[in-house]
Amino acid sequence: MIYRIANKKACYFLSRPKRFGKSLTLSTLKAYFEGRKELFVGTKMETLESKWEKYPILYFDFNSAKYDSLQNFQNSLSDRLEDYETQYGLQSKSELSTRFLRLVTAVHNQTGKDVVILVDEYDKPLLNNILNPELQDLVRAELKAFYGVLKTYFNLPNNRDGEFDITNFIEDVYNGDCDGFMKRLAAFLADNSYQIVGEAELYFQNVFYLIFKLLGFYGEVERATSDGRMDAVVKTPQYIYVFEFKLDKPAQEALDQINSKEYALPFSADGRKLFKIGVSFSSETRRVAEWKTEK
Repeated sequence: MIYRIANKKACYFLSRPKRFGKSLTLSTLKAYFEGRKELFVGTKMETLESKWEKYPILYFDFNSAKYDSLQNFQNSLSDRLEDYETQYGLQSKSELSTRFLRLVTAVHNQTGKDVVILVDEYDKPLLNNILNPELQDLVRAELKAFYGVLKTYFNLPNNRDGEFDITNFIEDVYNGDCDGFMKRLAAFLADNSYQIVGEAELYFQNVFYLIFKLLGFYGEVERATSDGRMDAVVKTPQYIYVFEFKLDKPAQEALDQINSKEYALPFSADGRKLFKIGVSFSSETRRVAEWKTEK
């Protein structure tokens, strides 16, 4: 089983109850990915594996800290990230999920190998606060953003070069840098075929949706409201982006429609920061002509 898990690139969730050997299994996986052949002498693994290649490992153990406040949880996770950031020459800045994404990317780029991420006692911060629902919800939101990086990174295509750098794009979206990710999207669309089949505005709308979907972000197109339809909505753990697209019309007109139709109203009770983005496409150049943003 260990060999099959280790040699199939996928995310695995081990959900057995306590005392069923989950931590021991992770320790075994860690030793295997460290290439420690001597620990597997006399086992089936010794005959199955021939290379015993060493991989970079990021190991997170949530069992060894107190989580009696959101700050303590954040400090504990930040300290672990900082250890790895120091090891790989990175600066500790921005929110935890963004630091995690940058770390995984840097480790991959520096080593040229796939990154092994092992998480033990993944739900300990939640179980410790089962009698404190308010704190549990705050910690859950942080964990959701942190674990969301795994999904995003695992779904990345291998495009890491050029102006449309995928990792930088993801960091822009996670950090609420609207101009940053719009510039990359504009560059991406400018590099595509001049020929567009079908209705141009719908084409651009679908391209936006597919790009965000591919990168692991939750998105909707043509979301109905009481007074119209939003062209696109993209959600991250910290931000909500509401898009309106216009063909051969000013971006300000698209932004005005978001406001006049009150497209942001359904998210008024959501704690995440919201951005309104009006985008203008040119049918002549088949590119993004301009965009305007409003918070």
